[in-house]
Amino acid sequence: MQFKESFIIDKLASAASFSAYPMVDNWKFQGVDCCSWDGIGCDQNTGHVIGLDLSSSCLYGSINSSSGLFHLVHLQTLNLAYNDFNNSVIPSALSNLWMLTYLNLSHSVFSGQIPSEISELHKLSSLDLESSKGLLELKIPDLKSLIRNLTNLKYRHLSGVNVAFPIPSVVANFSSLTSLRLEGCGLLGKFPLAIFQLPNLQTIWVIHNSGLTGLVPSSLGNLTKLYSLNLKNNNFTGSIPSELMNLTQLTYLNLMANSLQGSVPSSIGDFRNLNIFTVRFDGEIPKSIGNLKELQLLNFSNNNLVGRIPLAIAKLTNLEALDLSQNKLARRIPWELSKQLTFLEFLNVFHNHLTGPIPQY
Repeated sequence: MQFKESFIIDKLASAASFSAYPMVDNWKFQGVDCCSWDGIGCDQNTGHVIGLDLSSSCLYGSINSSSGLFHLVHLQTLNLAYNDFNNSVIPSALSNLWMLTYLNLSHSVFSGQIPSEISELHKLSSLDLESSKGLLELKIPDLKSLIRNLTNLKYRHLSGVNVAFPIPSVVANFSSLTSLRLEGCGLLGKFPLAIFQLPNLQTIWVIHNSGLTGLVPSSLGNLTKLYSLNLKNNNFTGSIPSELMNLTQLTYLNLMANSLQGSVPSSIGDFRNLNIFTVRFDGEIPKSIGNLKELQLLNFSNNNLVGRIPLAIAKLTNLEALDLSQNKLARRIPWELSKQLTFLEFLNVFHNHLTGPIPQY
C-alpha cells in the first residue's frame, strides 16, 4: 500500500498507451489477499509475489530506493512501462531484486544515468529501457559494463537511450539473443560484424544512428530465424549482399537512408512489408517481384532504377502502398495496376520518364 500511496493516479501519465487502466485503484486490504490484486502474480506454493505488471497504470510520481517495491525480493518479472515517473532516476535498489528475469521500464519518463546496479541482475533474459523522450543515458557505466554480466539476455531494447559510444564487441557473445533494438542512441564507430552471426536473432532494429558505420555482410544470410531487419538512417556502405534473400522468414526490411548500393535481386524473397528507401539500386525491377503475394507495402523511391514498371507488380493483389518515385523508369504506366490492385490506397510514380495517365484510386 505504501507503493500505491506514493503516486498520483493521472490518466495523462499513460497517454501514450492504448490500454491505460489504473490498476492500483483496486488495491484494498479489507481482508483480501494481495495476490488477487490487479497486476500482481504470486507463487502458488509459497505465496511470494513473483510478478508485478503495472504497465499503463496511470502512475505519476517518482520511485526512490526506499520504496517498498524493493522489498519484494522474490520478484521475477517487473513491468512499469508507460507510466510517468516525473524525470526521476532509475533507483539503484533494483539490485535487491536479484531474481528478476524480466525488466521493462520503457516509456516511463525516467531520466539520467542508467544505474550500474542493473548489471548485477544476472538472471535477466529481457531488458527494455526504451526512452521515447531521450532522457536516459548510458555513459558511466557504458554499454559494455552494463551488459557484460547479463549473459542470459535474449531481448535487449535500449532505443532512445543516449549511448554515444561504439557498440561493444561483447554483444556478439550473447548467443541466446533474439532481439536487438538500438534506435536513436547516438552510436558511433563500426557495427560489429559478428553480431550478424548470432544464430537466434529474430529482430535487428538499429536505426537513426548517423555516426554508425559498417557493412552488411554475406553472413547475414545465415540468420534463418530473422523476420525483421531495420537498419535505416545509419551510415552503412558497400553492397547489399545477395545472401539477404536467403532469409525466408523475413517479413520486414528497411535499409533506407544509408549509402548501400546494388541491383534488385531476381530472387527477391518472400517479404510481407518491403521498405527499401534510398538504397541506390541500379538496373531494372525483376519480374519475380510478382511472387511476393503477401506484400502490402513496396517502396523503391529515390533509387536509380531504369526500364519499365513490370506488369508483375499487378500480381501483388494485397498491395496497399506503392512508391516508385524519383527513379529513371520509362514507357507507359501499366493500366493493369488500377484494375488488379484493388487494395491500393497510395501510389507515387512522380519524377520518372513515364507516359500515359496515372491510375486513380
